[in-house]
Amino acid sequence: MTPGSPVRSNVQGEATRMRLMAVAEQLFAERGISAVSLREIATAARQGNNAAIQYHFGNKEGLLRAIRVDRGRVNDERRAAMLADAVSRPSGYDAIDLVEAMVRPLSSHLKRGDHYVAFLARLLEERGGFEDLGGDVPGAMPMIPELLKRRHPEIPGALMRHRFDAALVSMVDSLARFQRLLNSERLDVPADVLVEDLIVVLAAGLVAPPRLDVDRAGWATPDRATQPAGPTIFLPAADKSTRGRDRRTGWRERDGHARGSA
Repeated sequence: MTPGSPVRSNVQGEATRMRLMAVAEQLFAERGISAVSLREIATAARQGNNAAIQYHFGNKEGLLRAIRVDRGRVNDERRAAMLADAVSRPSGYDAIDLVEAMVRPLSSHLKRGDHYVAFLARLLEERGGFEDLGGDVPGAMPMIPELLKRRHPEIPGALMRHRFDAALVSMVDSLARFQRLLNSERLDVPADVLVEDLIVVLAAGLVAPPRLDVDRAGWATPDRATQPAGPTIFLPAADKSTRGRDRRTGWRERDGHARGSA
C-alpha cells in the first residue's frame, strides 16, 4: 500500500469515522445528546474542527443515526437468530424466549468502556424513542410483540403493543443503570444475575392477565371469570429461588444483602 493510494485513504477515512462515532457515543452517554456539540466531539476525537463530522455524517442527526445503525446491526443479527431458533422449536416458544431475544443482545454491552446502553438511554430520555434513527429497533425487534400476541391472544393487541413499549423503555433504563453501577464499582449483585432477573420481570409483566374487563374507550378484554389463570413461565432450575447460592454464578444472598461467594 503506497502513501496517498485510494486504499490507504479509505482505511484512514474509515478509522476516522469509527473514532468519531466512539467518541460521540461516550460524550452523548455521559452528558446527553443536546449538551454535546459537534465541535466538542471533533476536538475530543483530535480532528481539530467539525469538518470531518460533516463529511462523514452530515450533521448531528446523521451521526446519531450512524451510531444506532452501526452498533445495532450486530444486536439485530443476534436477536433475529434467537427468535428464529425459538419459533422453530417443536415444543413452541414462551414469553421468556422472546424476552431473552429482546434483552440479551443489548445486555452484551454491559462491560467497562462500552457506552452504547447509556447512549440509548439518553436517546429515550431526550427524544422519547428511536423511530427516526433506524438501527436495531426497526429490524427484528418488532417481531417480538407480534409473536407475543400470537402466543397470548387473550391480551388485546393494542394493549400488548403498549406493554411492549413500556418493557422496551424499562429494559434500556435498567441496563443503563446496571452499566453506571458497574463502572462506578457499586454493583452489589453480579450483572448476569440482574439480567436474568430483568428478563423474568419483563416477561411476567408482558403477559400478565389484564385487570379491567372493559376499557372506557369501548374495547373489551376477556372476562376474568373465563380467562386462564395466567401464563406459566418456566425458569431454569437454578433460578427457581432468589435466595441462597445461584449455581451458575456463585452469588449468595443473605439477610437481604448481596455478598460475594466465599
